[in-house]
Amino acid sequence: MDTITKDKLKNGIRVLTVPMKNTETVTALLFIGTGAHYEEKRVSGISHYLEHLFFKGSKKYPTPLIISSILDGVGADYNAFTSEEWTGFYIKLVANKVELGLDVISDFLKHPIFKASEIEREKGVILEELNMYYDTPRRHVVEVLQGVLYGDQPAGRDVGGDAKSVKATTREDVLDYFGKQYKGENMVLVFAGKVSRAEGMRLARKYFDDAPNGQKEVLKRPVARLEAVGPVVKVERKKTDQVHLALGFPAYDMKDPRRYPLVVLANALGGGMSSRLFTEVREKRGLAYSIRAGLDSGTDYGYFLIHGGISKGKTSEALKVIVEQLNDIKKSSISKEELTKAKNAIEGGLFLGLETSDDVAEFWGAQEVLLDQTQTPHEYLEKIKAVTLADVQSVANEVFLKQEARLALVAGPHDQEELKRILLKLG
Repeated sequence: MDTITKDKLKNGIRVLTVPMKNTETVTALLFIGTGAHYEEKRVSGISHYLEHLFFKGSKKYPTPLIISSILDGVGADYNAFTSEEWTGFYIKLVANKVELGLDVISDFLKHPIFKASEIEREKGVILEELNMYYDTPRRHVVEVLQGVLYGDQPAGRDVGGDAKSVKATTREDVLDYFGKQYKGENMVLVFAGKVSRAEGMRLARKYFDDAPNGQKEVLKRPVARLEAVGPVVKVERKKTDQVHLALGFPAYDMKDPRRYPLVVLANALGGGMSSRLFTEVREKRGLAYSIRAGLDSGTDYGYFLIHGGISKGKTSEALKVIVEQLNDIKKSSISKEELTKAKNAIEGGLFLGLETSDDVAEFWGAQEVLLDQTQTPHEYLEKIKAVTLADVQSVANEVFLKQEARLALVAGPHDQEELKRILLKLG
């Protein structure tokens, strides 16, 4: 699992190869170091737009039907995704079919068409995707929270943009953004599965040596932390059958060593069916079906999240329980048993999530494209295992501050002042 080799093509593309035993598949995953945080407001969502357009045709494979027919015909698993700071294109195939998949992906990169009619047609598809997410309040409430946490900057906007920015994006915008961001020095190509270093480099040179070279030209501004002005509550009115709640606090970026105790704390607080919040909010009081805690972080931002679906009319009661648990941890940390259990759960979840070649490729590639370095699973776990009870209590007191509490709800009307008063009880 920890055997990884790193090489570089003449155009600057970094190539990572991760051989895996007992698999007949290979995943090829191409990362580009660009995403929503690199975008101007006018073209917000353009990284995601480009992700869609790559599957609309290239010089050798000019139509979406040709592309899908070829890849479906060899049983490939393929898709793309856009995040705040990177975009990825992957294809997973039986090892002896991998060259066909690479030929398709590399032609996207080297000879995209970006046909005007496809760009216009795809706007409707993207708008419906945004509507789908908006109609999924469990997901949408986190987007509302990000807006409250970060305001009118890229970190506070939807990765997919909005109706206004999608409709306003032109073919010239697409060509300009592609030309500035999709450069060799800004790309990482990962092979994981039934592949050797020598074979990975042979494939990389054959299909990607002539990809665009150079460095990206669009640079992102660092995410600005908003002023701590006391608890902020935002309710987005929507008819739902439960209250969707997201409570967030600004926290640490992915380079900060304090994130390790915060990861342990998140697991103990809301990482499973025996976690504190699940036990106190759902099992003891029946106030929710689901509730969890986690940490979202990037190169220059991070926030701690508590997220749940609460019974109607029970929001204040559930929030009081959450605040009580946060105050208890700030005062007394978690127990030794909770600490041990959280560490074991993190270890199990990490390795269960690295059993397939696509998960392995994402694990290594995301680190490389964001940080230009990699940490093995065992190195990561060493940091987790070193966390002490005092470490957990320390980060709880640094993060769970009433003046920085941000609460988002997707629900019917609520007494926002009452919710603020509850948050003001954070110690």
